[in-house]
Amino acid sequence: MLLASCNNRIKQANKDNLADAKASNNNDLAAMTYQKLDTTITVSKFNVSKYNGLNLTHGLAKKILYEHFKKKGCYNSDNLPDLGKMTEADNNKLSVAYDTIFTADFNNNKYADAVITYWLTPPYANGHCWQPHKAIIIDTDKGYIITNEEFIPDNYSIDSVNTVDNQVTIFGYDYECSTDKTLRYLRIELNNERAIKR
Repeated sequence: MLLASCNNRIKQANKDNLADAKASNNNDLAAMTYQKLDTTITVSKFNVSKYNGLNLTHGLAKKILYEHFKKKGCYNSDNLPDLGKMTEADNNKLSVAYDTIFTADFNNNKYADAVITYWLTPPYANGHCWQPHKAIIIDTDKGYIITNEEFIPDNYSIDSVNTVDNQVTIFGYDYECSTDKTLRYLRIELNNERAIKR
């Protein structure tokens, strides 16, 4: 009789725990549904180019990025001065470091384009709260260029970029470094005037 009573109590406790878990999961799902941002960002108009050269790779993207920021007076992670020899002027410059590319198609031709992410910090900066900057790298008549710098905030982290029926969509999340929390999930459509074929 004691054994039967204990078994009944255990069964009831398991049912209660299962009900609590289901309620908790439903609340978590509701919170996830609530914490989502669907938005559209308008970027520059991109025309089909007459570019005829190498297709975009990580190596080419890094080279284009470093040349772009060299013109702005920045260092890059491959040419920083020795730490012990840095001057006040050196400390006032920024340094760029390539992160990655998420391939896409912005101008509807055979060459890959991309959303490029990169670090832009003081020389030798470190710390977990630096977030990568974002821009677009696209082919033009004269070659690949960096454009639309900072088209989304630094705290928007990218998981993937998809192109379907000429629509480029970024999937990611809004990250708050100080609390180490994901604030919301992102689905961002990049809206541009469609490429005009020449």
